[in-house]
Amino acid sequence: VEWIKQVVAYTNANSHYTFPDDVPLGEMFDRMVWHQDEPFQTASIFAQWCVMREARANKVVVLLDGQAADELFGGYQPGTYQEQFLEWLSTGRWLTFAREFIARKYATNVSWPVLVRELGQILVHGATGVLKLERSKVNPRERLQLMGFRESEIDKLHPRSQTDETQLRAKIADDKEKLANWEAKLRRKPDDEELKAKIAKKKDQIASNFHKLARADVGGIGGAWLRLRNNIRIAWNRLHGRPRHELREYLIDQTVSSSIAHLLRFEDRNSMAFSIEARVPFTDFQLVEWAFRRANDFKIRHGWTKWALRTATKGRVPETILWRRDKIGFETPDAKMSRQLLEASGRDPVQSPHLGRYLEPDAMRVVRERVRSGQGTRDDGRLVWRWLVADSWFRQFTEAGAAMQCAPSSAAA
Repeated sequence: VEWIKQVVAYTNANSHYTFPDDVPLGEMFDRMVWHQDEPFQTASIFAQWCVMREARANKVVVLLDGQAADELFGGYQPGTYQEQFLEWLSTGRWLTFAREFIARKYATNVSWPVLVRELGQILVHGATGVLKLERSKVNPRERLQLMGFRESEIDKLHPRSQTDETQLRAKIADDKEKLANWEAKLRRKPDDEELKAKIAKKKDQIASNFHKLARADVGGIGGAWLRLRNNIRIAWNRLHGRPRHELREYLIDQTVSSSIAHLLRFEDRNSMAFSIEARVPFTDFQLVEWAFRRANDFKIRHGWTKWALRTATKGRVPETILWRRDKIGFETPDAKMSRQLLEASGRDPVQSPHLGRYLEPDAMRVVRERVRSGQGTRDDGRLVWRWLVADSWFRQFTEAGAAMQCAPSSAAA
């Protein structure tokens, strides 16, 4: 709130505040899920719903929104830094990397140990978007287990054969034998382009299986050595441009596919629920073209992301806002809001017949109790929130006639 107040005071704007605690979450929840039309992941969608509700209550029918600024100018941290650093390293711009790597420490106040650990992490895993990547976030089966999926569903989504050590070793040995025979044949027929293509593809398959083997639960010194060797190989290839890293392509993907498309959809559904027109000036096609044609070297400067935008708005917003070190999204206290929703709705995701087909009740019960007792982490809160959203969506859109029965009237506000 303190940051909002600084902008309001600087611009002499009229301000209105809304707090999720003041909105009846239990009463609004199903209606919000209905308007969104598909499950969503976090309670920030509800926070935006509250903003639209407050705007309509104050007879504001057109809003300007800053969506796309982060995607165009590289505002999401630490992913933007990570992709840019990998681009500089893989293209031989070592001095630029060193200068900006040091400058980032003073621009963001992140400690040296964290930055050095992150550098080792991204050389192996690429731009992860987090400072510290947990092992459970890398292993797909562990990640699904933490989300509460039944073993039978995990096997469908990620079959055990993909991480079975014995099968992977056998596959690698068989592929190596084939590769040796093909390479011997190529020495006799050096102009055989088809054979060259087969060899290249087989090498990629062997490398992929080595990577899977390194991620499998192989214990002991042998497993540790295997993972270390695999990580060194990946880092070496990444430093030599395999795969290629380019910040421009990274941000284009966020703009047209992985980020802004979803955010704009959430906003459109929430604003239309209250008959509000939400305009997003940063998506103007001329600005988008300029950002990716002319401003690529001005995304990160002197350790700061969104350098072009910061300098362009100098004098128009407070300096404390322009050069604020931390980056916080449209965050909500997910664990607290999930606890409130459990209490207000009276629903128990553990008892949901829809979720029970895919999720393990015992695992769900443990997470639910942590959230109910106030001991749940943000990840716990988000997980329970997603369960409740999915349950509401199933009830409203898959049960016979439910979608028509739940369709809100014009009194949605």
